[in-house]
Amino acid sequence: MSRARDVASNNLALINPTSDGNLLTASSGAWVSQAPAPAPPSGNQVEMVASGTLADGSAVILQSDGTVKVPTGVAGGELSKQTIQATNSTLITGSCFHTGQNKIVISYCDNSNSTHGMLVAGTISGDTITFGTPITFNAGYTNNSSLAYHAQADRIVVVYEDSVSQYGTFRTYSLSGTTFTASVGATRLNSTESMGNMVCQYDPDQQCVVVFWRRISVGNAGGVMALTVTSNSAGTNSIGNYGNGVVTQNKCAYNTTLDHHLVIYKDSNNSSYLHYSVYTASGTTLTRHTEGLIYSGSADQHDLGYDPDSDRMLVFASLSSLNSEGHIIVGTASGNSYGWTTPSANTSRVSLFQELAQACQIIHNPDTQQMICIWQGTDNAGSTFAQDGRIAAVTVSGTTITAGTPQTWNTGYIDQIDPIYDTNADRLAVAYRDQANSNHIFGSILKLSSTDLTTSNFLGFSNGAYTNGQTATIQTTGNVDDAQTGLVIGSTYFVQNDGTLATTASPLVSVTAGKAIAATKILIA
Repeated sequence: MSRARDVASNNLALINPTSDGNLLTASSGAWVSQAPAPAPPSGNQVEMVASGTLADGSAVILQSDGTVKVPTGVAGGELSKQTIQATNSTLITGSCFHTGQNKIVISYCDNSNSTHGMLVAGTISGDTITFGTPITFNAGYTNNSSLAYHAQADRIVVVYEDSVSQYGTFRTYSLSGTTFTASVGATRLNSTESMGNMVCQYDPDQQCVVVFWRRISVGNAGGVMALTVTSNSAGTNSIGNYGNGVVTQNKCAYNTTLDHHLVIYKDSNNSSYLHYSVYTASGTTLTRHTEGLIYSGSADQHDLGYDPDSDRMLVFASLSSLNSEGHIIVGTASGNSYGWTTPSANTSRVSLFQELAQACQIIHNPDTQQMICIWQGTDNAGSTFAQDGRIAAVTVSGTTITAGTPQTWNTGYIDQIDPIYDTNADRLAVAYRDQANSNHIFGSILKLSSTDLTTSNFLGFSNGAYTNGQTATIQTTGNVDDAQTGLVIGSTYFVQNDGTLATTASPLVSVTAGKAIAATKILIA
């Protein structure tokens, strides 16, 4: 029997060599048997308080309050990719969300069937999307179309350029599930005027659909009209004008704060720079207010979106004067006029990789209160060829934008992108043409990857299982965790968004976990 002194109590202790190794401590004149205090952690490990449940072998991160937890995150990308049209097609930018049936609705052109105009409805449930049977809305050449959902009349309004003399035409449909029923047949906006580049949107305050177009028969200036729509009828009204030259690439958005319509376009009368016009509706009477310049440079493949959270209009465009990169120009309303920020390489670039951007699209996510930019680009810095599907979230504060890291959702050769947000399922859907797949049309759900894992907060692996609030032993750099499964010996593993391990890094953050030295063991980096 040997002697030792209990440092904590300063009592003399005797080690009992004949039983279980407990200490016999002299206390109040008597010998008391007690278990020894736990040995301090040995090797490269630390003791930390668990925040939430830790499984044996879990990768953990260090939080700002000194506790540890398993990383939480989502592996995003393209989910539930479905074929809409399995023939050579053109996706005419036309889409809307039917709030009455909670369906996304898409229009496109079927090149394999005499370029007829087609409509299809899709259902989103969780991370799955399914499409109904497409119908033909125009049995003839259909150059472009646009859709709007008239909530009061519960009707889909389709405006399009007809094959007969390029007359601007519209129709209306009811929707039950994914089945369309015609309500109002093909009706010309004007019986003598050819129209192109038609876009439309619903005015929820005046319950009309406002249509913008290029007046081919009238010098290619901009034309605008409000359509009257009921459940079984629709009517046209007088035509208004905008722009001073040839108007191209119309895009429109509705300001729900000031109840006005904004249309942006390229005007040939001023070097084809990007311009805007503001309209208000009173019933079906439209009043034009301010027209003005947005950007005195070459802007191409642009889109327009309204951010109700910051009360700003956002133009997302490929700017030739800035290396054809994707940039955002922020518009601030003052009554019925707008002031616009000047884009620069340091403040408005969406692409952190300084990449080419084409087919620019922007849409509001009401759930995250962000604007989502989607474009055809590449994650290869300096590349002169953009073909991948790319996405990034943008937060707006005043006229300042903060862009998240761009992510790739498709590595094929995609174009003609059209996003739709399903406010019932809280999912972002996208339709696009896949040139690498015989120009077929596809629809899918897009998710942005997210994680609270960073390059600096990964601590190591949990040595044992613990519940919330327990003191956990965490094995750190240089130690070996032996609670893994299915590792490939010699492979380097990376921590993923949700704390799992893989042999490739997460696209959001590259964090090396260590090297596998056995199927169940990893040498922690």
